[in-house]
Amino acid sequence: GCRRAVGVEIDPYALKVSRANAADNGMADRFVAVQPAEEAPEEYKLVVANILARTLVQLQPTLSSRVAAGGTLLLSGIWGEAQAAEVEAAFAPDFEGFERSWQDGWVVISARRRR
Repeated sequence: GCRRAVGVEIDPYALKVSRANAADNGMADRFVAVQPAEEAPEEYKLVVANILARTLVQLQPTLSSRVAAGGTLLLSGIWGEAQAAEVEAAFAPDFEGFERSWQDGWVVISARRRR
């Protein structure tokens, strides 16, 4: 498990649901859910983003800045080869070791932040 987790969400209802999920998984005391304006600009060993590909590309500077050197980035919400290639290209300047995992046309991309 992790010592702490931070969730960032634009939808207030999703914040409520994520807090409930954290409680259901024994993480209530180690999980903080915030909206983007409330987020402290920290670096993390693991960053996960499940957003549509276009938004991932748009948020590349912010997402990349949150991953510590040598840390892992997991990106999902990506449909098909063309979107996967577009997302990888956007993150390539800061990341290496890209790997893809496919299920029913959807892909999760993992990569490691360059040191």
